[in-house]
Amino acid sequence: MHAQPALDPSEIDVQDLAVSGQTTIRSHCPPAAAYRSTCMPIPRGGMYFSCIPDVHATERRCVVSGKMKVGHRTLQFSILAMRFQARQLFGDLTLCLIAPDCKSEVTANKTASKRHTVAQAIPLSIIESSDDSFEEERSSGDVVKGLGFLNPLTLKKKLVLSVTMPELQRWEIQEPYLRPNGDLLEGPFYEPENNRLRFVDIIQRKLHVIDLAEGPSSLKTIDFDIPVGVTADIEGVNNKDKILIGGKTGIAILDRNTGKYEYIKRFYDDADEARDDRIRSNDGNVDSEGRMWIATMTDFHAGPCKPEGHLLSFDSSLTRETHRSELVIPNSVGWSLSNTTFYLVHSTEATIYAYDFDAATGAISNPRVFWKLDTGAEPDGFAIDVEGFIWQAVYGDGKVLRISPEGKTVGEIILPTRNVTCCAFVGEDLWITTASESAENAKMYPESARNGGALYKINVGIQGLEKHKFKLAEDVRKTVGL
Repeated sequence: MHAQPALDPSEIDVQDLAVSGQTTIRSHCPPAAAYRSTCMPIPRGGMYFSCIPDVHATERRCVVSGKMKVGHRTLQFSILAMRFQARQLFGDLTLCLIAPDCKSEVTANKTASKRHTVAQAIPLSIIESSDDSFEEERSSGDVVKGLGFLNPLTLKKKLVLSVTMPELQRWEIQEPYLRPNGDLLEGPFYEPENNRLRFVDIIQRKLHVIDLAEGPSSLKTIDFDIPVGVTADIEGVNNKDKILIGGKTGIAILDRNTGKYEYIKRFYDDADEARDDRIRSNDGNVDSEGRMWIATMTDFHAGPCKPEGHLLSFDSSLTRETHRSELVIPNSVGWSLSNTTFYLVHSTEATIYAYDFDAATGAISNPRVFWKLDTGAEPDGFAIDVEGFIWQAVYGDGKVLRISPEGKTVGEIILPTRNVTCCAFVGEDLWITTASESAENAKMYPESARNGGALYKINVGIQGLEKHKFKLAEDVRKTVGL
């Protein structure tokens, strides 16, 4: 199991701390800020802080509750404490920050005779016992199973909960957000100015758009006569009117009002009809300097994919650079938070490659394996969050994996369909595109077939990096009619 690093105490904020009971209770708790200095990391991952309320009650029961905010997460807690005698002073109540769905070890001082694994450790319950040993919790109504009966007075009035973070953080989606009956949905792209999400169907040759405020019923579609693999916004251009698309034989500007497009730069300078017929754009992205990066590959009608794909970039003067050749299915590209590392997915090698990246020149160098999948499925498109983690769609495994900047898989989203293609952030929601099953596979995987070719979303508690816009030099803008 991969141990998570301890949290930084400066990142935790204890709020709304309160003590309450069934009858009269007078309590004195310092302001929330006072608890920050008492936060201490737990070496195995996690955090605890000590609360020492001066509580006098006429009942044997009281509740210490509040919420803990750590980074982008806010966790509620509630501890039920029962005491031997009324009006007896409470000792330390040491609470522990525990991420949702994690597995936790519960330990009461060094003499505890047992340890229990808790599936959901918030809220917590502490109930008195006649000795300091653990006993199984039998109450079916208790949120926490297996925490046991404890006597905080016998245990020197202190309970410490230590945390072992899970090997993988997990989310699960049961149903699609939208079923457009797609074949190969790809390239989700959020338009914050309009609060709209657009995505393509490469096989059906469509661009879909939904208004997120209106919901699934707002779906609108533009039909193409070519496969479109990816889209991007253009700096200084209203994306309600025109956007950039990666088309069949080059990059083009799409007029969204008329549905017509015009190529502004081809993938090749020379004319070769047979070659051009075999190739199409796949995924792509815009870097911090406004260059458009495009991966190309074998088109569907040309048969099995061959090593004829390229990784290309186009700068503001429409100068084209070829960075890699003889690729089979090159896919998503992206950059680290420092903008010094370039990531490229090569699907058929089940690998994300990392390169040194020079933002000024657009050069990539020093290729190495950053992450590799060993399940037999293929990594497809990805998105990157504000912590620099990659959210990698996996085609054939029915998952999106969260990968740390060190190349370790730390989370997974499980979907009810196998062919997951790409994802994009809208706030803290991750929107996920999928593909349909082939006729043969639909018989073997009927549930996947029913839920494939659909759009999904799930809240993952973190935001993604903003997308850059494609930049065109002023003279080029005039030439292409912008």
